[in-house]
Amino acid sequence: MNSIENRKLIEGIFSGQLKLVDQLAEDAIWVVHGLNTYNGKAEILTKLLLPMMQLMASMGSMVVSNMVAEGDSVVVEAAAKDRVTKSGEQYNNTYCLIYKIENGKIKRISEYCDTALLKAVFGKYM
Repeated sequence: MNSIENRKLIEGIFSGQLKLVDQLAEDAIWVVHGLNTYNGKAEILTKLLLPMMQLMASMGSMVVSNMVAEGDSVVVEAAAKDRVTKSGEQYNNTYCLIYKIENGKIKRISEYCDTALLKAVFGKYM
C-alpha cells in the first residue's frame, strides 16, 4: 500500500467506517509510552481495548487535528471529546498516534498521551 491508501485506512478508522480491531495484524504491537506494551491482536483486545471500554460510560469521539502519511507510517494528532468513565470522571486525553502499516494491516501503534491524566483516572484499575 502507498501513503494515500494508508492514510485512507486510518481515516476510515477515525470516521467509524472501519473497526480498528479488524485492521490490526495478528502480530500487531501497541506501545503506550510510559505505561505498557501489548503484543499481538488478542492481547491488545483483551488487555487494553476491552478493559478500557468496560470502564467507560461514554467513549465520546476523537477529534483529529492533524494527520500526516509518509510511506508505511501515518501520524495522527487527536484529542478525545466527551469521554466519561462509569464513575463520572472526564477522560479527554490528547494523543499522538503513529501507525505503521504492512500489507494493508496495522502492524504497530505507538501512542503518546498524557500519562499523568491516564494514571489519575485509571490508576486504581491498572
